[in-house]
Amino acid sequence: MCYRLLTNYDFFCREYGFGKTETLSSAIDFAFQCIGPGNDIDGAMVSAIIEEVNHQTPDTEDFDSIFVSFALDACVAVLETLAFLKDKDFQHVAAVSTASTDTVHAFVQEKFGIEYEDADYESNILSNQLIREEIAFQKTLIESLKQTDTGTHDFLIKMRSGIRSGKSNIGL
Repeated sequence: MCYRLLTNYDFFCREYGFGKTETLSSAIDFAFQCIGPGNDIDGAMVSAIIEEVNHQTPDTEDFDSIFVSFALDACVAVLETLAFLKDKDFQHVAAVSTASTDTVHAFVQEKFGIEYEDADYESNILSNQLIREEIAFQKTLIESLKQTDTGTHDFLIKMRSGIRSGKSNIGL
C-alpha cells in the first residue's frame, strides 16, 4: 500500500516544493528487503530511516491544500511499516491500511463536496467507486497474503511490482 500512496506524496512534493520522494521510496524498498526470508532487521538502521522519513513529513498546518493530507498519509504508512519491522506489532499494519483508506475518504469528500454534517454522509462515502475499489483492493491483498507462502522472495517481488506499476489509490 505504501507504493500506492507514494505517488500522492510525489505529486505533493512537485506541486509544493516540499520533501524528497526518494527518501520514502528508499524506506519502502528497505522494508521489502527486510521482509524476505532469513533477513535480519537492523533496529538501528530502521530507527535512522524513521528519522529521515520524519524529516520529510509535512505539517498540515504549513500548507493550505488537501494534498498535504495525502502526503501525510503516505508518510504515516511508511512510518508504520518501519515501526512494524521493529516490534512486529500488527497494529502498525492496520494503521497502514487506515492511512490508505483515509486518503481515499478525504479525496472523495473534497471532490464531491460531501460534508460531515450531511444526513447521508456515511452512505455517500461508502457508495463511492473509489472507496469501494480501495476496500476491494485491501481485501484482495489480505486474501492473497493468507493463501500464499509470503516468505518466498518471488512472491514479494511479484507483489511489489504489481502494486508499484499502477496508479495511486486516488488515481494520480
